[in-house]
Amino acid sequence: IDMPGMSQGNQKTAQMKVVSDDCTQSINDLMSSAAQTNNLNISQDCYQQALMRIIGTLENWELVEEETCKDVCEAFANLAKSRGNAVIAENVGKLIKLHINPALPLYIQNSLLESLHTTTKIVANRRKMIKSGKFLDTFTALALSGSHPNDSLLIDPGLRMKAFRLLLTFGSLSKQICYIPGETRDVNVAKSYFISRCGLLILFFLTRLTSEKDKEMKKLALESLQQISFQ
Repeated sequence: IDMPGMSQGNQKTAQMKVVSDDCTQSINDLMSSAAQTNNLNISQDCYQQALMRIIGTLENWELVEEETCKDVCEAFANLAKSRGNAVIAENVGKLIKLHINPALPLYIQNSLLESLHTTTKIVANRRKMIKSGKFLDTFTALALSGSHPNDSLLIDPGLRMKAFRLLLTFGSLSKQICYIPGETRDVNVAKSYFISRCGLLILFFLTRLTSEKDKEMKKLALESLQQISFQ
């Protein structure tokens, strides 16, 4: 699109702005359509399309304005809080692939973790996340990064803590007050998977940390071990 009176560089910037605005609007339109329909299949298809556009935008963050990326992160947070959050659990492998990109800006990494944590709070989603095969290992590695005295990795402490809180929620370690058909089964599946992937050993390891930067993580690990239930 030629825009008279504008340099080639400014034209490119303007075109990117139009594409960015269209992208954000299309995601919001899909989310709105999904929320308004009573047809479950149509609703889930809209949520799925919205998620794919969110992932596509964040994968190409270098080509998109930062403000647009932040708007898309906000849309992702809204998706995680919506009735369509199951599509996040079903596509967690794609989100992991996006998250492990070391060049990804910190604000996007934080947003992804926060929305994944929100999704994990829905018990039924935990079983879906297990199917990715990489969910627990990926975020365990992130939580433990930099915890060893000889570890030279410079990982944002806040990011590590978000990963650890996500793991604790997924592990379903606290005792359930009562039996809930279906939900209790999914809780036990996630708990068994967490333990089988050395979850308890990780918690024991974290209680032995001595660095001041790991003080909060150590406290949470100790509290989790004290309230764990195998029922």
